[in-house]
Amino acid sequence: MPRLPVPKPSATPPSAAPRLVATAQAAQERILAQTLSLTKQSEAQRDREIKEAEYLETVKRQQAQADKAYEIRTNIMQQQVMMEQVKIQQVEREQSILVQDAEIQSVERGLIATVLKQAEIERRGIETLASAEKQYLISEAEGRAIAIRTQGEAEAAITFLKGEAEAKAMNVKAEAYQ
Repeated sequence: MPRLPVPKPSATPPSAAPRLVATAQAAQERILAQTLSLTKQSEAQRDREIKEAEYLETVKRQQAQADKAYEIRTNIMQQQVMMEQVKIQQVEREQSILVQDAEIQSVERGLIATVLKQAEIERRGIETLASAEKQYLISEAEGRAIAIRTQGEAEAAITFLKGEAEAKAMNVKAEAYQ
């Protein structure tokens, strides 16, 4: 801030004294006004910096929450896929047991029916095995279809969540630039 020259006391005529007092008061008021203006500018700058810091903190917190929510949803989807895979394996095992039971029953019938013609026995055995094989293939196909559908749904959900998280991040960036 520039310093104003203060007039040195001198032998001035009494008529000039009121003018010098008025000039000194005006200079003093101008210096006071400049000081107040600089103080208000500094306060405004400080307030703006505080608001910017608070805004950045809010943005970072929201981004962290969005990232964590995405991770949680991804983990849930992966768990659901794993559960569906376990279900498919259970269905396959059950169908395998059914096939084995059908084979055992066929053999038992063959041994019991020794009085029947050999061709009749073979025909029944083949029909039983074919039926069991058909049931096994149907169950296996259904299990694969469930797995494929579940995996597709999980991937779609993951893609949706990624897009949603990116959109939120872009909105936050857009708001930051406004």
